Amino acid sequence: MIERALAKRDEIESFVMRCEREKEPYKRVPPEDHLSTEDWRILGEIAAILRAIYMATIRLWYAQVRRPDALHANLVTRVLYLALAQPDSNTHFTPSIIVSHGLAPLS
Repeated sequence: MIERALAKRDEIESFVMRCEREKEPYKRVPPEDHLSTEDWRILGEIAAILRAIYMATIRLWYAQVRRPDALHANLVTRVLYLALAQPDSNTHFTPSIIVSHGLAPLS
């Protein structure tokens, strides 16, 4: 849904501008509901994070279907735990970091 909003950003902003010209106040979008440039930027970042989590989930599911004995089901949970444990860190999770924390890399 976020990706659709980002793709239709121009149409959404045009709709809000059009509503601002309405004479009746109930037909206008309240000012507190207008999305700023910063709001759109944050939506883009959230969409990128959610897309990465979705793709990791799909890859892990596929790895389990392909190799049912694989122990990769906990990888996403563990990596998210590491990411949330250090919210101010700009650490990028590389395979060496994952292995150093006792997590099995994907094969």
